[in-house]
Amino acid sequence: MHLHQGDFARAELLLQRGLSNREADFGGNHPLVAPSLNSLANLYSDQGMNVQAELLYTRSLAIREVAFGKDHLLVMA
Repeated sequence: MHLHQGDFARAELLLQRGLSNREADFGGNHPLVAPSLNSLANLYSDQGMNVQAELLYTRSLAIREVAFGKDHLLVMA
């Protein structure tokens, strides 16, 4: 909602909080962390923060590759 309203700072805060919670609950390399990484990366990409976005996308992909294998739909998509 905050993202759609253009409140990027608030959206970033909430997405970072969600990511931190998932990492605390499941560990930093758990597959349930990957969607949170992607959401934050999408926000950064939307703002032209491509270096930050790429780091998060890369981490998310690495988590999924380890968890599911390189040929899994969640990795290839």
